[in-house]
Amino acid sequence: MDRQEKSETDQRLARLEETVELLSRRLESVIESLPSKEEPKISRPAENQQLQAEREPETSFGPATLLSPPAPPSAAKERVRAAAGWSVPDKLKSGEFWLNKIGIGLLLFGVAFLFKYSIDQGWLTPWARVTAGLLIGTLLFVFGLRTAAHRPNFSQVLLGGAVASFYITGFAAFQVFQLVSHPLAFVFMVAVTVLALVLSLKQEAAGLSLIGALGGLGTPFLLYSGEANLAGLIGYTCLVLAGAEAIFLYRGWRSLQWIAVVGGWLVFSIGCGPAHDTNTMSDCWALEGGIIAFGWLAFWLLTLIREYLEKQHPEHWKAPAEAFQNAYVRQAARIINRSSPHLFSIGLPLAALLGSSAIWKLSMTAWGWIIFGGALVYLGVYFVLRQMKQRGLAYTQALMALLLATLAFCWWFEGDTRLLVLTAEMAVLHLVSARISDRGCSVAGHLLFAALACSLAIRLGAAEPGAMTMYSAEFLAEAALIAAALTISFVLGSVGEALGYRIAGLLLLTLEILKRLEGDIQFLALGAEAVLVQLAAFRMKDWNMRIAGHLLFALAGWTLPERLLTEAVAVIPLINNRALADLAVLASTAAITIALKSREFFSVRTSAAYLFLLHLALLAWLLRELSALNNGQAYVTSAWGGYAIILLILGLRLNLDKLRTTALATLLLVVGKLFLVDLARLEALWRVLLFLCFGGAFLLLSYYFRALWKPPAQLSGKS
Repeated sequence: MDRQEKSETDQRLARLEETVELLSRRLESVIESLPSKEEPKISRPAENQQLQAEREPETSFGPATLLSPPAPPSAAKERVRAAAGWSVPDKLKSGEFWLNKIGIGLLLFGVAFLFKYSIDQGWLTPWARVTAGLLIGTLLFVFGLRTAAHRPNFSQVLLGGAVASFYITGFAAFQVFQLVSHPLAFVFMVAVTVLALVLSLKQEAAGLSLIGALGGLGTPFLLYSGEANLAGLIGYTCLVLAGAEAIFLYRGWRSLQWIAVVGGWLVFSIGCGPAHDTNTMSDCWALEGGIIAFGWLAFWLLTLIREYLEKQHPEHWKAPAEAFQNAYVRQAARIINRSSPHLFSIGLPLAALLGSSAIWKLSMTAWGWIIFGGALVYLGVYFVLRQMKQRGLAYTQALMALLLATLAFCWWFEGDTRLLVLTAEMAVLHLVSARISDRGCSVAGHLLFAALACSLAIRLGAAEPGAMTMYSAEFLAEAALIAAALTISFVLGSVGEALGYRIAGLLLLTLEILKRLEGDIQFLALGAEAVLVQLAAFRMKDWNMRIAGHLLFALAGWTLPERLLTEAVAVIPLINNRALADLAVLASTAAITIALKSREFFSVRTSAAYLFLLHLALLAWLLRELSALNNGQAYVTSAWGGYAIILLILGLRLNLDKLRTTALATLLLVVGKLFLVDLARLEALWRVLLFLCFGGAFLLLSYYFRALWKPPAQLSGKS
């Protein structure tokens, strides 16, 4: 009984699995027969009735239909699959794309090799060779048109090969075989160019327009006969560029525009080349007209118009679809499409200015007015685009107007006046940026300041120390730039940008001090700059500025050993320019160190290092100033000893261990000097006086040592 029930269960499971499999296959067949949602239904009465008749039994969901095995696919199903938008996988599309491109290239190379081989063998006459080229181009053209309906990509490859064959045949007929005249060959090449451009519009193929534009621009060079006609070359190039730009405006093919821009400027550069001095006046005006009309205005304005139409009327002026299969290439194409209007707005006027300056030899003032006129044009376009609510494009035009105005200032003014004007412009840009929170004005101000600062740093770095005077208009202009940089640092919102301006201003100020000042005045100026930077850092609580102050002190200290170790030559010791300058720097440094340590802006270690170095510097200063006197070593020993005794008393009264230790070490240094130096160099009377005085002083200090010391408890109670 159990075996029979198990057998029935197994049979039921087998039938159930078979039914599920049939249902799955049937459901897949029904899904494949459904029309795509993305494609509109096309009304075809005859086919629809036939398809409906064949699909009615398949789309009924009765038990008999579902359980019946699926019928094999018929021709009607294939038509339904095509109408439903059956898509080829991306991998197959990519393979097809490269195979047809490589195939047509190999075919053209094969034709070229066949021509060469036939020439070497003497099989074909020149007319036969040209006829064969025309025949190959015609065959490719015919097959390209016939396959356009169902294989558009393959058709474009064939049509592109046909156009290339025609160009090669026209070139060979004129340049290689000399079978036709120049006018006939030129008309043929122009006809091929027109054919390529018309086919690109009919087939909606950007590749054909690229071939036509390249062939059209290259025709004068392919058919060059040795006769120079610059005006004719420029006129023909402008016609080709006009056709290419018209197609770009209609279709929006950015690749065609780039080919036209690059190709057109290559042609214009030939006229602006080294041989342009031999051009006639008519050639110069033709070249200038081509540069202004197409090299700048046409490319620039048509790009703006196309961009506006795509954004305002996308239903009529659609952006071209991206035909690239690779994701990275597609992303790069998107970036180029978005940035092209901005790149053309900035690059084309600069290229036009460069080309025009190569044609005409005008004064700097004249060029300044011309450039300023271009700035006004861009400013007008800015207001127009702003009214059209094209903020991105309008912003670029405003920045370009600013750049052209800056160039006009550079051409109008020279030397110190130019620096003052550009400094004022930079300051205005930053003030406007801070007022309206405009990042573009800020970036423009940064770029202008970077250019001015770099030029000033290069000029100061190349100058000899002391060769530049402080009392000049040049210094006033440079000081205005430095003051503007330091002032603007307080207006900038970004901490990093503010720090950059302060550091740049301080570097320029330091270079000014090093190059324009010498000797004691230079040392005083470096010390004063370091002290002021530390005070500013304390007021702003800016730790980075504090580091800048340390570096300035280090720069001043770098020159101090040489100054202190050089023998004094002044008539009056201690009261001379050199001594007073050194003492002023040492005293101001000590004062700022003690003041900032008491406010915890300087750490204990930093202040201790500063004060110890200042202590050594003061000892060296006393040695330099007093040793030049008669029996000067006695005065040095006396000064060192008195200074050390004062430090010891202060250390005891203020309970400063480090100060007390430094004083005792200085007294030991005095004792060592008494035995090692003074015994050998001083007269007997001076030796007696020094030993007696210092011996008594040491005894008095030891006697009152505890009385002078103030314990911490007494100090706190007194405070």
